[in-house]
Amino acid sequence: MKKSTCTRILCAALSLLMMISLVACAFLPVTPTAPTDPTNPTNPTEPTHTLLPPQTPNRVKYTVKPSQVLLRELTITAGIGEKVVISQLTDVHLSYYNEEDLKDPVLKETYEKYTFKKDNETLENLQRTLKLAEKDADLIVITGDLYNYYSQGNMQTIKEHIFDKYDNVIATLGNHDVDRQCNDCTLEDPVTYEELRATVAAGWCNDITYESRIIKDKVMVIALDNNAYYDDGYHFLPEQVPLLTADLQKARENGYVVLLFYHVPLLTGDPSDDYTPADKIFSDKSRQKGSFGTAEGPYGGSECVGAHSAGADEQIYDLITNNGDIIYGAFCGHLHGDFYTEIHAKTASGDEIMIPQYLIQGVLYDKGHCLKITIE
Repeated sequence: MKKSTCTRILCAALSLLMMISLVACAFLPVTPTAPTDPTNPTNPTEPTHTLLPPQTPNRVKYTVKPSQVLLRELTITAGIGEKVVISQLTDVHLSYYNEEDLKDPVLKETYEKYTFKKDNETLENLQRTLKLAEKDADLIVITGDLYNYYSQGNMQTIKEHIFDKYDNVIATLGNHDVDRQCNDCTLEDPVTYEELRATVAAGWCNDITYESRIIKDKVMVIALDNNAYYDDGYHFLPEQVPLLTADLQKARENGYVVLLFYHVPLLTGDPSDDYTPADKIFSDKSRQKGSFGTAEGPYGGSECVGAHSAGADEQIYDLITNNGDIIYGAFCGHLHGDFYTEIHAKTASGDEIMIPQYLIQGVLYDKGHCLKITIE
């Protein structure tokens, strides 16, 4: 047989074998592979998210771990010689109105018109998250919006499930906590803001305006209310200025690591932050971008607090940004999303430094959200 004929026969045989193999493969059972979905917190293939801010090398480390409650872990290396653990929760948005509440026309109108997470739908999330938060924690801080709108029922709920149950909890106010009416309400509320604020203060677990705690003589936690709303924006309060001034001086004299907690985020002073992508997106896809840079940004005039307002805002903003060497982090909520930003600040000697600012997703979403901060 000629060589060319052998070659043709061999090629034909190989082609036939390849066709048989392809047909056989088409009928083999296929094991399905679960695709990685970074927006699905229950997906076991979701990668751990790590963020190492370039401006503050080796100072902070932030990870998100998928679990029943979405847990974030932040490690701050400050050389304090021992470990301090603080858990942060935010934006619980409970909603419960008792019989007495529904006799009040204003509260009844809010109950009927505001249906978001109605009838304590988020209570189980809160209980799950607090159980995780209390483990190994020296302090639990809730950064506002504990309920949708004020009611006696909501105050009873937070007293029973938070304030009376945990003796190591402090909570800042959120913009919803001193408000009785949703945006769609039309009735005139006879209760003034000042009267409602006094009622809330009487049932709160700590001073609603300003609270500071020193943990293990190493870490100073400062919780501030920055929800006073006027002139289309949120603001700090004048009475906070001397308190913060004294605490920062005390922290500097004693070598304390300072952590700030508030509800509404601060502007960073960086125009490039006016369009900031979400650091992590879970079930709530609405907050994929935020604006934290300047007063001219989309949220700058209304959804952040900064030095663009005179008075207490400017004074407190200056106090924070001129003590960047002792303030190791700022923690807040309000925007219902995970964002990382850095506030442009200075050290005592005038050198530039960044203060990391963390916004985390609210407890009301998924099965709960929590941040554990370890200072070591």
